[in-house]
Parts: sequence; structure tokens; C-alpha cells
Amino acid sequence: MLIKSNHFYQFLLIFLACLYSCVGFTQNLKSANQYYKQKKYFEASEIYKASWNILEKNPDLLLQAGISCYESNALEYSTRCFEKLLSRSNKYSKLGAWYLAKSYQHQNQFELAIFQYKNYLKATDRDDPQKAFIKNELLRCAMGLKYNRQTQIAIVERISGGINTIKDEYAVVPL
Repeated sequence: MLIKSNHFYQFLLIFLACLYSCVGFTQNLKSANQYYKQKKYFEASEIYKASWNILEKNPDLLLQAGISCYESNALEYSTRCFEKLLSRSNKYSKLGAWYLAKSYQHQNQFELAIFQYKNYLKATDRDDPQKAFIKNELLRCAMGLKYNRQTQIAIVERISGGINTIKDEYAVVPL
């Protein structure tokens, strides 16, 4: 009888620990959603990054995490969010393709960016006002491909550790 009660208490302890951790993740996601709504993207992206296991099951949270990471210049994670979003759901296919293309473009992956911009164009209407902008982005990507193939004429190094932080001029410029 004593052995069975020890197993029961061990099981109960593990169950309560799991329950407590799930409640903690839920509270974190609520605060991340509040940061997202307040456009405090850096704070939201840090919380979203820590909650990947919950995010990947919810398309709405994946979209918010991807946008937050894109706006805070965490482009690798942003790309991961939008790739997962597009593979899981058609609900945000147009918006997901748009942000994924922009993420690829900012990472100098121009061929992938062109592919996603074309997916975005396929999802738009004929009279969509964004079409001209997308065509310009396609031209920019084509020029990026051209310049990527040229030989380097200079090496640029940063002066100190304080350059290119999250709040400087090299971050993604929101539209």
C-alpha cells in the first residue's frame, strides 16, 4: 500500500508541475499578445521565441510571432514562422507570402523572395493597388541577384559592438 501511494504522489507532483508550466506559457502568450497589439515588437518576439511549441499549432499566433520577429529584425525566426504558417494554413496565405518574401529579401535570399512575391501576386486581385509595389520589389530582387554575383570590391567591418543594435538604422523599416 505504501508503494502505491508513493507512485500516486509522484504522479500527482509531475502532473501539477506540467499544469503549472502550461499556465505560465499561457500567461506569457497573453503578455506577448498585448505587446504585439501595442506594437512593442521586440518584447513580443522574445516571448514568442520561447513559446515555439505552442505557437506552431496556432496559425494566428504564428502570424503574430512572425510579424513581431520581422519588425524586430529577427529575420531567421520570422522566416521560420512564416514558412510554418504557409505549410499549415491557407488562412493567411497572402499575408504570409508577403512577409516571407520581405524576410527573404532582407536576408539577401533573392530567388526565394521572388518566388514568394510571385505567390503574393497570384493571390491578389487584378486591380490591387499593391501590384505596382510588388513589381518594384521584384525588380529590386533581380538587381540584388545581379549584384550578388559580382566580386567584392571592399570589406566593411563594424567599428564597435554598439553598432547595428536593435534600435539603429540598419533594422527593417516598417511601411
